[in-house]
Amino acid sequence: GEDPATRVIIGYIGSLKDADRFVPIAKEVSKKKPIIVMKFGRTGAGTRAAASHTGALAGSHEVYSAAFRQSGVIEVTRTQDLLNTAAAFRTQPLPKGRRVAVAGISGGFAVAAADYLAELGLELPVLSEELQQRMRREAPVPTFGSVKNPLDLSAEVRPPPLLKCIELLLQSDEVDSVIMGLWSWPLPPAEENIRTLERLQRESGKPMLLCYYASRRGAELIQGMTDTLPVYSTPEEVSQVMAGLCQYADYRRQTGTSPS
Repeated sequence: GEDPATRVIIGYIGSLKDADRFVPIAKEVSKKKPIIVMKFGRTGAGTRAAASHTGALAGSHEVYSAAFRQSGVIEVTRTQDLLNTAAAFRTQPLPKGRRVAVAGISGGFAVAAADYLAELGLELPVLSEELQQRMRREAPVPTFGSVKNPLDLSAEVRPPPLLKCIELLLQSDEVDSVIMGLWSWPLPPAEENIRTLERLQRESGKPMLLCYYASRRGAELIQGMTDTLPVYSTPEEVSQVMAGLCQYADYRRQTGTSPS
């Protein structure tokens, strides 16, 4: 926690031999940098295995989860979520609130992401009529596209209108973060479009996560174009990561240690 070169701490936990020592230390470290853990032994069988392996009492998973929340520690349940969440903390600023905008060219993605985000306790505010009209006018978004939030811009929308909508969302004080869903995009010139997204995110100071849900290989190819925008391959993954960012941002605000 004291190493200035370490920006994110991740780890696996089977059990804690000294929870009374872990909690206060984790509380203080979490005020400076995120701790992300995956807890083994969440089921009866797993608990027995963890106790046998570590020689410590594994204990109730609910007790551990409560201790993690109290300490500002982010708990995930899959190894991939551990890596996904760490990637976002490495590259993205913390959101100033829990209001998320979802923009994509597929209604299925938009609805799925909206459901997952809501289940995770995040907000998807309906955009103001003024902002909706600006998108229709300046992007422009076709009349059959939805710009309420989540945004379903339809597969016919080309990169320039989509980029304009992202710009307007990032500039707006109506949302704190943005998730952008892609199916067959970025179209040529792909790297130029990615550079534009990087610039828009950087200038806004808001977190933005990308999701290329056509294939995991496609997500990896897009990730290879950018070091500053994390790319995920399912609405579940990107929603889980956004929830982790918001949870940690909440802890920093509650403890009065939000980054300036």
